Amino acid sequence: MKSLIIGFGSIGTRHHEVLSSIGSEVSVLSKRKLEIDRSYVDLNLAMKLESPGYIVIANNTDQHIKTFLEIRRLGFKGPILIEKPLSVDLVETTDESFDEVYVAYNMRFNPLLDRLKKEIQEEEVLSVVGYAGQYLPLWHEEVDYRTSYSSIKSKGGGVLRDFSHELDFISWLFGNWKSVTAIGGKFSSLEIDVEDSFSIILDTSLCHSVLLHLNYLERIPRRSLIVNTDKHSYEINFIEKSFKKDADLELYKYDRNYSYRLQHEAIIGNNSKDLCTYELARETLKLISAIERSSVIEPRKWINNE
Repeated sequence: MKSLIIGFGSIGTRHHEVLSSIGSEVSVLSKRKLEIDRSYVDLNLAMKLESPGYIVIANNTDQHIKTFLEIRRLGFKGPILIEKPLSVDLVETTDESFDEVYVAYNMRFNPLLDRLKKEIQEEEVLSVVGYAGQYLPLWHEEVDYRTSYSSIKSKGGGVLRDFSHELDFISWLFGNWKSVTAIGGKFSSLEIDVEDSFSIILDTSLCHSVLLHLNYLERIPRRSLIVNTDKHSYEINFIEKSFKKDADLELYKYDRNYSYRLQHEAIIGNNSKDLCTYELARETLKLISAIERSSVIEPRKWINNE
């Protein structure tokens, strides 16, 4: 299948690498003139000359919805993958239902989370603790963090949106959120205009006690998930690629593109079982909005999902 990638930053480059590796004929649309074959600066021309069967939207977050609607206006009916998060704000999106439109929460295809999902299927989840932290200036050392999208609110930056993978897979594993409260904001001296830390408490349909901490402050990168059920205790360390069930520890081996590859293969193969749909991604934006409301507009208040 021919594919078109819109946007060619670090994540667009990765999508190009992965799609090429699975045999797709890949073209690219970018504002920059690229020194690669089959690259374009005009969407109409790219669509006309390439006739893609699959499109990946990987430009800036604040351009996602505008680009998606333009693709639809041009009559494209094939599958579309929009990079996460779906948009900067929920208000920019529409509550319409779209077939074959997905959002790139590829951690649903992480083998550690896949194992956990299978393990807890017949168990009652009692408590969940998640943690994700990375020191922003060291995250993408090839660019000045102060000019990156992560540091700029209008471009969709901030720790809630950068780490929205956690918000998505919490819902995927433990059910949709029922209520939430949070403490967060910009607490450091980082030169950014977005929040750098959030502590979140969630009540979901399958677990009444979910704690989640996200930050741009962690100089020792950490990403973990601890789950207690009525039968077992589980611990995932995403950095070390380890899965612990009670006292039994297992190490996994997979490359950085593994989950991206499975995600693309699922879309191209029309296997939507574990994919994040447009509608589910809107629910994540709704949760982000509720977290911000609880921490800024109505501090310490529980916000219900209505």
